[in-house]
Amino acid sequence: VLRDESDPVQDERLADHVVCSHIRSHPDANGDDKSVQPKLAFKADHIEPIDQDLLKYYIVYARQNVFPKIADIDKEKLANFYRDLRAEAFRSGGQAMTARHVDSIVRLAEASARMELRQHVLPKDLDNAIMCMLESFIQSQKHQVAEELRKRFSRYIVKTISPAEQFVILLDKMFKSKFEEMKLSRQGVAPELAEVGIEMADMARIVEQDDLQDLNMNEAQAFLKSQRFQISFRVEGERIFRMI
Repeated sequence: VLRDESDPVQDERLADHVVCSHIRSHPDANGDDKSVQPKLAFKADHIEPIDQDLLKYYIVYARQNVFPKIADIDKEKLANFYRDLRAEAFRSGGQAMTARHVDSIVRLAEASARMELRQHVLPKDLDNAIMCMLESFIQSQKHQVAEELRKRFSRYIVKTISPAEQFVILLDKMFKSKFEEMKLSRQGVAPELAEVGIEMADMARIVEQDDLQDLNMNEAQAFLKSQRFQISFRVEGERIFRMI
């Protein structure tokens, strides 16, 4: 299940990307048009993008030459995940997992290995596949139930997401919540994205309450100094803002 959720920043970035792509590819595009880049690209120009032709050849090569084999897959982990999620589905009234879903997890694990041009499936591939299936199940639930499920099944999630990525996910959720809070306080008038900020103390409180397992304040401090943070966020005093 893939949900199309509103995110003002991501929506603006996507629209910017699409418009720039059309400008560059227009038959009458001049030199300036062909060099136009989305605003996000200017903030992350140290990241070398993958050429589209190279990406196309990469995908074709992977499809034609890479056929990962499953040898030492953790059958016990897969069986426990299937049992736990199936039981939770019956308890909450959600869509129950079936044997077909197990087959899908195996195929997703193979696909994860194929993306790295490997002929064998590693434990991390199974973790990625389980996380993908779990996220699909969670997103099909109501918000309150979904958050409870994330905590209950967090052991299947945190192993496949780096601490930096977990902090990005946390901040995205906090910004979205703050945006809606400010919009509500203004009687439905949406605030400017640049003025939406969150308190660093609120992020620290969430980390200290262990809402995100395996994260701590030392990792939070390291993330705030990282290049990943500086690309997408900025700090003003004790507040964090998105780079717009």
